[in-house]
This record gives sequence, C-alpha cells and structure tokens, in this order.
Amino acid sequence: MRKPRSLHILLAATWLFSFHNVYAMESSQHYPLSMAASQQAVSHWLDMNDQSYRIIPQSGGLIHISSSKNNEQWQINLTPHSPLATTISIRIANDEDDELRIQELQQYLNSRNKSNKQIASQQPEIPTPVLDKIGTVACLRANRQGKTVQFSGVTIDEQGLILCTAHDLKEQEEVTIVSTINTLFKGDIVKIDFERDLALIQIQSGREQIINIEEGRNLLSMGEKLYSIGCPVGLRGTVNSGYINGPPRLVNNQPMWQASMEIQPGSSGSPVFDSEGKFVAIVKGRHRVSEGIGFLIPLEVIIDFLSEQLN
Repeated sequence: MRKPRSLHILLAATWLFSFHNVYAMESSQHYPLSMAASQQAVSHWLDMNDQSYRIIPQSGGLIHISSSKNNEQWQINLTPHSPLATTISIRIANDEDDELRIQELQQYLNSRNKSNKQIASQQPEIPTPVLDKIGTVACLRANRQGKTVQFSGVTIDEQGLILCTAHDLKEQEEVTIVSTINTLFKGDIVKIDFERDLALIQIQSGREQIINIEEGRNLLSMGEKLYSIGCPVGLRGTVNSGYINGPPRLVNNQPMWQASMEIQPGSSGSPVFDSEGKFVAIVKGRHRVSEGIGFLIPLEVIIDFLSEQLN
C-alpha cells in the first residue's frame, strides 16, 4: 500500500531535523540608552560583524531589526522603557547551541552605556524635572531655497500643536516632523509672526507629552541656571545648560533674554526650562560675533503671540 504524500513529507522533515538541529536562544534586558542611541548601537555592532540587516518601525514606537549571516538568523526588538532607557530583546537561531553570540552583543551594549556614563560624569548633573520634558521636543525640517534646514520645536497641546521659531520658514510652507523612530510626517503652518520670530505648526497625530504654558515663568534672575532641550545637528533630546548673563535686551525691537549657553545649528526653537522643569523661553539663536552667548524669546512674548492666535 502506498503511503500518502503528506506522510512522506512529514517523515522527511522528521529525518532532516533529527540530523540538523536548529537552536534558538533569546534574551531580554533593560539598557539606560535612548531608543535612538540603542538603534545606533545595535546597527553599529551588526555593521562591525558584517551582518546585513533591516530596520522595521512598529506601532507604539517599537523598532524591529532583522539580520542574517551564514546560518544565523537574528531578531532584535527595541521597546521604549522610558525616555532614556530601552528594553532590547535578542533572539538568535543557528546551527550551534552557542550563547556567546548574544553575549557579545550584550557586552557591546553595556560598553556603550559605560561610555555614556563617563561622558555624563564630566558634565553638570541635569535635574530630573528637566529630563522629564524631553518627550515634549519636536525635531522639524523645512525646505528653504532648495536646501533642507533643521530646527527644533515644542508641543504645547495634545492635538499636536507645535511652537517653534519662524526664521527658517515661509508662509504656507509644508514642514516635516521627524518622529522618535525617524519616520517622517507632515505639518502645516497655522500661524507665523516673523517680527516676534514665532510660528505654530499643526500635525495630524496627537501628542501625549506637552508643556503647559500657563505653568511657565516669565521672571528670571541674573545668573539663574537654565536648560534647553532640542535637536541641534539632528540629535534629538540634546540638553544644554547655561545661565542668564544679562538683563533683558531689545533685539530687532523685540525683548530677549541674554544667556551664556551653547547654541548649535538646529537649536533654534528649543524649549528652555528652569531647574524645576518650568517652561521659561525658547531659543532664538546665538550672538553673531560672541560664541557661547545666545538669545532667548521670553515667555511673555510667547503668551502674547498665542493669545492673538486664539482670538
């Protein structure tokens, strides 16, 4: 009697796996690295090991990285644990029951964490209330005279309204917002004031983390410590500290705070907070002659701008 074809296939598969075992190993750990830093670290390790890979953004801010080399199949998932921490799950299937491959990647990720700690130990401590505001920052891009310009902004309501500077924009121009997983979506200019150098961008998707304008401060003291959070040179969530080093000044007939603070290309529009995490200003730009001196648009100017928009 002839055996059914399906049975032949089942017997053949059983025979193959009895002589060719495939081992699957999996590990999951928390790393004090942001999602961007984690993705960069994993990609760099795969590049160093000559492994081709694909980065696939998932819903909820997750990132899936698929890689293969010879008989190894890698599945790496990055999940946000907090604004400055990521859960990295690693699964590898290969011909050998070898956990060393996963350990190599884990050791590399831990070494990146140690490097970040060494850098952080050399910098002034950043207050926790300030770090909690990183999620309110938006990275923006616009096209100006055929060139792409990058600047920063801050979300001010849950419907996706972003406050930023205006000097990199034109009226009715389309703006691109870069998400935390480097996907791009569009925003529309709903109000722009070149005299005050302020603009409002509306995006279609809502935002969970926002700043409350009403809880901000408009009176600052000489020498007071401040912190800006933005996307200088495209690096999301970069925190720079500084302090008020002069009384309010008129710049192009507009009041500005003068601060001793590092301001880089792309910093314009960065929200500025005091040590308690209260919103006080946004970065306009740096002094044209003196490096290390910047100008900040005060909260009272921002409130006036927003009040006109609401009327």
